[in-house]
Amino acid sequence: DTTATTTTDIGDIIIDIPANLTITGPSGWTGTINLPTAIATDVAPVADSGTTASVIGSMEIGFGDMVLTFDKGVRVLIAGQAGKLIGYSHGAGTFTQMSAPCADDSQGTGDALVAGGDCKIDVGSDLVVWTKHFSTFTTYTQSVTLVNHGSRRAPPAVPSIPAVPG
Repeated sequence: DTTATTTTDIGDIIIDIPANLTITGPSGWTGTINLPTAIATDVAPVADSGTTASVIGSMEIGFGDMVLTFDKGVRVLIAGQAGKLIGYSHGAGTFTQMSAPCADDSQGTGDALVAGGDCKIDVGSDLVVWTKHFSTFTTYTQSVTLVNHGSRRAPPAVPSIPAVPG
């Protein structure tokens, strides 16, 4: 097993890579895996309807915008980010929210992921991601979008559904 720790603008990141991991990358990949690096990404999180997404930070793990995949789960701990949302993007591609909860924080959970899969779990004050891919990961929050109603601000109105005559 290999553990790598680095400090980014998001906070401390600890990556646990299991022994005998097979990594697959595209042609042009040199076999190098870069430690997490804080970056500015052009791929913003997609907010849920009626909310606004606010990026906390983005980090690139792996090798630039190349997608690296694994045959075993890799653990990524993002210190102090429990309760935050997280997603990923590859290059200038689309943003994908990571919403699947992990059953627990164990290698068995990581290994059980489908190829290219991921899940997340809060462990104390930290956010833990089990993943079978390296990408650009972005942590963020969402807040309700307020609509201006003259002198007051309120959440957007929810349309009513008429009753069905019985």
